[in-house]
Amino acid sequence: MNTHTHPEITGVGFGLAIIGGTVTVVYVVPDTPAYRAGLTPGMIVQKIDDVITEGMQEKDWHQKLRGLVDTKVRLEVTDTTSKRSRVVELNREKFILPAALPKEAVLDYGN
Repeated sequence: MNTHTHPEITGVGFGLAIIGGTVTVVYVVPDTPAYRAGLTPGMIVQKIDDVITEGMQEKDWHQKLRGLVDTKVRLEVTDTTSKRSRVVELNREKFILPAALPKEAVLDYGN
């Protein structure tokens, strides 16, 4: 029997990329804090722990999102469809990164 182990990660369960100069959610892992909070691909992350993301590099947001299990991170996100912003507080937890994400969980941004 061939078993493939997927990496266990501590985090909140989404991926980010800079698209059009903004830090944007590009995927959300099902059954994670980000998924349960209603984050969806295409949302713009305006702030992480009250720090504006404009001008942030990937290493900057990774550093802000990393943390210990059961610690919180606060995000201000904007839904590009409704143009509404909201603040969510996510509790970091361990989860298994799936081998593939459902199509609706990933933003098609031309890559």
